[in-house]
Amino acid sequence: MELHTLLGAFGHWAQRNLDAETALCDRDPKTLMWLLRRKINTAELPPTRIVMRFHFTDAPKTERTYWVIAKPGMAVELCMSDPGFDVDLYVDTQVPVLTGILFGRCSLSRELEQERLKLIGAPKISRTIGKWLSLSIFAPSASPARMNEPAIAAKLAMDNAIKGWAPTR
Repeated sequence: MELHTLLGAFGHWAQRNLDAETALCDRDPKTLMWLLRRKINTAELPPTRIVMRFHFTDAPKTERTYWVIAKPGMAVELCMSDPGFDVDLYVDTQVPVLTGILFGRCSLSRELEQERLKLIGAPKISRTIGKWLSLSIFAPSASPARMNEPAIAAKLAMDNAIKGWAPTR
C-alpha cells in the first residue's frame, strides 16, 4: 500500500472518529492560514487582485491578523503585515470556527448565521465564499454525530468571556 493511500485513509478515519471539540480547539492561526491560502480557488473570484483581511479574535496579539492576496493565474499570497492595498473583504472569526469550516466540522452557513464568522466587504466576494473557499478533502468524512456545534459554541462563549472578546468592525 502506498503511503499517501494510508495517510488519506487515516485522515478520513480521524474525521469520522474524533470529536469536533478535540479536533478544533488549540489550533495555530499561522498553520491555519497557510492551509487556507491553498484552499482559495482564484478561478471563482473576480478576475482582479483581491485582498482579504482575516482577523482572529482569539489568537495571540501578534498572530491575530493576516492578509491574503489573490490574483488570477497566480499563487495566493499570505501576509502577516498590511500589504498596503485596499481590502476587498474583512473576515472576523475565531481559529476553531474557521478550522471547523475548512474541515467540514462546522457549517459555513450556520457559522455566518450565528455570527461566529463575519464577512464585511464586497458582496460579490462575501456571497460566493462557498465557491471560492475549498474545503479539506477530508470534509465529506466528517460525521454529523461528531459535529457537536453546541459544545463548540459553548466552549467559544466561555473562551470569549474569559478573554473579554468583542467583535471587531
